[in-house]
Amino acid sequence: MAFLVDLTTGLTDFFKYSTYNPYFNGLGIYTFATDFVTIFISKLTLCLAFLIVIRGCVPRYRYDFLTKMGWVKFLGYILTIFLSSVLMFLIW
Repeated sequence: MAFLVDLTTGLTDFFKYSTYNPYFNGLGIYTFATDFVTIFISKLTLCLAFLIVIRGCVPRYRYDFLTKMGWVKFLGYILTIFLSSVLMFLIW
């Protein structure tokens, strides 16, 4: 969870220059500090919620399942692509 908070803080800080919104006027008092903090916290919350939903929805695969899938399913595709590229290189 701490990694997700650090990641979203970094993402929000990376896009901090898009936080200026001249139409924001909270409680009749317009200051850049309240505007910046409000938009930063809202963007941080949205990014964190998005990453938590993604992490909760995507299933975790076991390591043995991934290695079996790699050897059984993808090895044929990889060998076909590799051999066809070698053949094309030799013919060309």
